[in-house]
Amino acid sequence: MASVTRLLVILEVDSRIKLELPNGIPCSVDEVIQEIKKVCGLTNEIRLQYYDDDFGTWVNLTKTSELKDLATLKVIQTPPVTLFLEPVDFSVNEANVHSQDDASFCLSACSDDTLPVSDTSSDTLRKEQWPKVFIVPTFSLSPESQLKAGNAEYQRNQRHFSAVINQAYFSSQKPCRAFQMD
Repeated sequence: MASVTRLLVILEVDSRIKLELPNGIPCSVDEVIQEIKKVCGLTNEIRLQYYDDDFGTWVNLTKTSELKDLATLKVIQTPPVTLFLEPVDFSVNEANVHSQDDASFCLSACSDDTLPVSDTSSDTLRKEQWPKVFIVPTFSLSPESQLKAGNAEYQRNQRHFSAVINQAYFSSQKPCRAFQMD
């Protein structure tokens, strides 16, 4: 019989809980995550970090062999992504749009939160409906952090965030998020 394992779980800066695992440390990180989500009532996706004494910093938990009794775990919550897609009426005269320069098109067709995307091809208007399932790639930590900082800046100052995201930030080995359209 395994002995009770006690973990200190940091949920936020000023929110910590003591988690007791009566059957010891679970075999997988997913089991630890599910137990924390159940005990704390979390519904968002999370990942866990533990404090690594060798490096003196927080490290992502990838295997439960890194855990021991009285270890400290930090919960990193992933905010949900919500996409709102609406049908677009393309009744605008296509030839008329192509004959206008980008600046005048932007003045007449773009709102404050929408910028035109210039395209040198002759086929710039979408001819088909958006797909029912929309795949959004998962970003690595750096762009996710940049986007979170940009959202916070917008909430404070209503300043639009602009960044160049390197294609290397997309990882085909990470799962994509799929959204079902009604």
